[in-house]
Amino acid sequence: MRNNHFNHGDPRVFISYDSNLCNTLIGNVYNHKKAIETRKFKMVKQNDSNKLKENHKRVEGYGSLLNCKERQKILCIGGMMKAIREIKRTRWKLSFDRRSIKRCEAVLNLVETGNHADIYWTKVYEVDDEAFNAIMDREMGRETARKWLCGKRIKPDSYRPIKMDSELGETYLFIILEEGRKLTPTSESSKYVQIVREGICESFSGEERDINLKALEKAVIESKKQRLRS
Repeated sequence: MRNNHFNHGDPRVFISYDSNLCNTLIGNVYNHKKAIETRKFKMVKQNDSNKLKENHKRVEGYGSLLNCKERQKILCIGGMMKAIREIKRTRWKLSFDRRSIKRCEAVLNLVETGNHADIYWTKVYEVDDEAFNAIMDREMGRETARKWLCGKRIKPDSYRPIKMDSELGETYLFIILEEGRKLTPTSESSKYVQIVREGICESFSGEERDINLKALEKAVIESKKQRLRS
């Protein structure tokens, strides 16, 4: 049914409308508004899931930390450590850049290369302060970690927690900076390489696992070239 109404009493202007069409338009506006509110709710829920509890941090594991037996050593000290998800780090690669005094063999570093062909997947762990301090002691050594926390200078070849941006928010990577890197020879049969290989197989599956295993193999090969140079 079509109705005619005067516009504010002005006899010269008419507005013609269809009541069914009007109801349809009102319904569409309501549904659109409801859809927007639903999307907003989902965004809020998603953002909430990225929020950390007070005194919690996110740490990216890429080497021996991927191995559950190695993580258990941290948990034995105390604190909370929970795996969350994986992060794809493009333009980053593994490199054996230091000889561990404790392990008596070469250990891994994660290096930014700028090359899009270099890809490595890290595992993100949510940790509380107690676990984070235990990881610092493990990666840096207790004395070096205390110096770092006090704002003192540490040796260039020391691991240090670097803040990173990610889709999860702020994370920490324990790495050796460029000026402290020293490519160190190793082999596939070394105990440390076996620990990392097991950790990759435990922590990843499918394409992510295959990419990381190839990255580890490539790092071992590159380290052997250093032996030939020397």
